[in-house]
Amino acid sequence: MNQSLPSSTDAENFLAKWVYEQLALLRDQTLGPALRMPEYAFDVYDALQPSLERIVGPQRTTGRDTVMTVPTPWHATLALESLQHYFTSQQRRAVFRGQADSNWQIISSIARDGIDLQREKLRASLFCDILGAMSFGTVTSMSPRFGTLNLRIPKESYYAAAQHYGIRTDLIDVTSDAAVAVSFAATHPAPSPECLASVYVLDLDLALDHGCSIVVPPPFVERLHKQRGFFIKHGDVERPIGPDDGVVMEVRFPANFDFKPFRVIRRDTGIVDLLTPNGAIDSLLTMIDKLIDGHDESELQSADLISDAASRMKPQFDDIYRDPLLMWGQYVDAFEDMLYWTAYFAADSLAIDRNILAHIANDNKHLVNGVVQLYTWMMNDPKFEYTEDRRRFRGDLISMLREPLPQE
Repeated sequence: MNQSLPSSTDAENFLAKWVYEQLALLRDQTLGPALRMPEYAFDVYDALQPSLERIVGPQRTTGRDTVMTVPTPWHATLALESLQHYFTSQQRRAVFRGQADSNWQIISSIARDGIDLQREKLRASLFCDILGAMSFGTVTSMSPRFGTLNLRIPKESYYAAAQHYGIRTDLIDVTSDAAVAVSFAATHPAPSPECLASVYVLDLDLALDHGCSIVVPPPFVERLHKQRGFFIKHGDVERPIGPDDGVVMEVRFPANFDFKPFRVIRRDTGIVDLLTPNGAIDSLLTMIDKLIDGHDESELQSADLISDAASRMKPQFDDIYRDPLLMWGQYVDAFEDMLYWTAYFAADSLAIDRNILAHIANDNKHLVNGVVQLYTWMMNDPKFEYTEDRRRFRGDLISMLREPLPQE
């Protein structure tokens, strides 16, 4: 059931903005979607609770409504986070996709009208081939104490990075952070000032059960890790994702709203820069377009051309990723953060949704293999201190990533 835009005063809208910002500065962001705060923040949260209830209470739906319309992006974020906490209490996961126009469908960028399909496929292929030829994510070493490390970013994993940096693919961006999805819906240019932006809510468990797969980004895509983002791959690229694939709700708000801009805020970092530029990737994309414009398709498949392009580009990447092992170490942190938001249940102790974990492990074998190797190193290194419970949990996680349960 669609709802008309509710009336709201400037004071009420400002209150929603203020409550969102105060809660963001209180909330512990390291333990996933469950609402957790340090003890010293409890009294402040109790003081904010009446205002939060005033904002979120009227936005609650009966379960029959699939579209909710709210006055501002701050109303939307608070309502979505409330819904996410409810999902977590039911041991399910909500993930989000923000779009600047509620008339747009959830469909991969490669399937949209007016796309030069052949060119985009060439761009994606060159992007993966050139980055793969650089091998800047490859680590091979041996230690008497820890054994052998053989870390490698496979060429096909760069495909997710291609999607993130604007090459059109059959992947669909989603995030486990409601505020990030709202930010993209609120900041991307809308077709008209009267337009309503949208954030779609996907039940991740349903989406996976209905044939979607999870694609996680390779280690060097730091910007996507900041966004708590990953990708959904739909079984039928030509068909938009909808209720049959796990979309359970859409939250709309005016693209033209007061008190701009909307910003993502986290207690540990403050305002989050979601779109930090990557000059090396921008240069690579420029090179790829020049190669396509200057060569026949058969020439673009030449190993010599790929090798020459990689040699010319590598110095730019060496300045940024001069320590591949450190990059992989940062990936372990990002990977665990993603698990917190998609597969962990943080209560008195950690529990894991084995179905989601199996999808992640089966759909991203090479990257997960690298994470398992580094987890094993860390478990054997005395400088990393573990409680007995934590050591047992990490050991169980390693075992499940190595041999994930079959997906139901």
